[in-house]
Amino acid sequence: MQYKSVDSIVADVKVCFDEIGLNDAEFLKGADNTEMNTIITSKIGDALRFVGLHADVGYLEPTVIDEENVTVKDGMVDYKLPDDFLRMIYARLSDWLLSVTEPIFYTEKEYATLKNPITTGYPDNPKVAITADKHLELYTTKSSDVKLTFGYIGEAKPNDNNEWPIPDKLHRAIIYYIAGLTLLTYKDTHADALMNQAIVMIGAKMD
Repeated sequence: MQYKSVDSIVADVKVCFDEIGLNDAEFLKGADNTEMNTIITSKIGDALRFVGLHADVGYLEPTVIDEENVTVKDGMVDYKLPDDFLRMIYARLSDWLLSVTEPIFYTEKEYATLKNPITTGYPDNPKVAITADKHLELYTTKSSDVKLTFGYIGEAKPNDNNEWPIPDKLHRAIIYYIAGLTLLTYKDTHADALMNQAIVMIGAKMD
């Protein structure tokens, strides 16, 4: 993970504009530099959120939590998600045979099956749910003393030096997506092409 200053990201986006030959674009000719910098800056968080939600997990750098003091009730572990939670990458209890990478959301029909002892998850076929109040439910464990290992992507935020976290493998894609969002603001026809290129670069599978 690298941390990039706002000025550095803005400069990279403008280099991207140069690379695709937008020097003569009408919106660039008439654009106020301060206004453009403000627009680019405002798109950083949006771009990082999109990438965090949709990028192939092989490109991401998840935060990993090892929690030994989890609550077990009737074989189910209930764990409050971190405040910055954006996307689950994997979850595993110490007595499970494998990790779970695809959670079941409370809005899905399958969620009801987790409450049934026949169709719920077990250590050899575990299941994980995310609830409306942002809790992780892990089904199930046979132990009362179990450890949770949880990898997730959090909402990206700048640090105290106003530098944004950029995953090493996704820098160029993020710059392209910020550039696309900026061009979208100016209603420039290159916006979709840049954003679509970024989607390809992050290995996203958009429904």
